[in-house]
Amino acid sequence: RQGSPKWQPNSDPSHGRLWLRQAEADWKAACVLLSQASIEASVFCHVCFFAYEAVSKAVRGGLMAVCGLRERGGVQENLIHQAMALEAEVPQLRGCIVQCAEVLVNYETSTRFPHPGQQAPALLFTADHARVAGKHAGTVLQAVKDAIRN
Repeated sequence: RQGSPKWQPNSDPSHGRLWLRQAEADWKAACVLLSQASIEASVFCHVCFFAYEAVSKAVRGGLMAVCGLRERGGVQENLIHQAMALEAEVPQLRGCIVQCAEVLVNYETSTRFPHPGQQAPALLFTADHARVAGKHAGTVLQAVKDAIRN
């Protein structure tokens, strides 16, 4: 079937689906926080963090389900490399996953820790950051779920 994943012998679809369930929980947490953002603007950084987590886990889950999670030199590949690997394995994801991951990749630490010369994350992230992050997370999660379901 054209556009279907190339299932590899070391794939683990059931474990991949567990990662996708957790990705969905992270995305739902981001959505709940975003719905409360009009009450407390300092949650925007947390929305962005949970969106990053959702994308990271969805990509990892997709890789596990389709071909097993690859490592290079014993070190986990970063989100962009994992997204590229997933797009390479699942043609229907091309042009979606990497693009979204590129937006969110820097949210892993910048949303949680104050860095020298910058404001605290609670003051740094805006409603626009949060809305864009949530949208990308939802897009990636749904695309990966659809791809491994087929």
